[in-house]
Amino acid sequence: MGITSMIRTLAAMSGPTVTGVLAASDRFWIAFVVAGICRLGYDFGLYAMFVNMKIDEGDRSNEQVGTQRGRNEEEDIEIRSLASSDGDSERDSLDDGHEQSRKPAK
Repeated sequence: MGITSMIRTLAAMSGPTVTGVLAASDRFWIAFVVAGICRLGYDFGLYAMFVNMKIDEGDRSNEQVGTQRGRNEEEDIEIRSLASSDGDSERDSLDDGHEQSRKPAK
């Protein structure tokens, strides 16, 4: 981790210096061209590193995937019911405090 931090720090220090020199000599456009080239190099480097990486497709059959999806739907329904019951209990506790003021006096 030390070498990457050092290189990153050196790059961060040199960037503004080079840009300032270019801006002073009316060649500021070169900074944009170099930045674009660096970005393309970075993007193509990431692409080259990950282009042949295989994504885990899993060993599950369609039936197991459907079962897992069913469990997720059941969990969603349960979470929604718990959320609605929590909201109802909060509303009930709020209503209890104001219930007497709403009732007409007889």
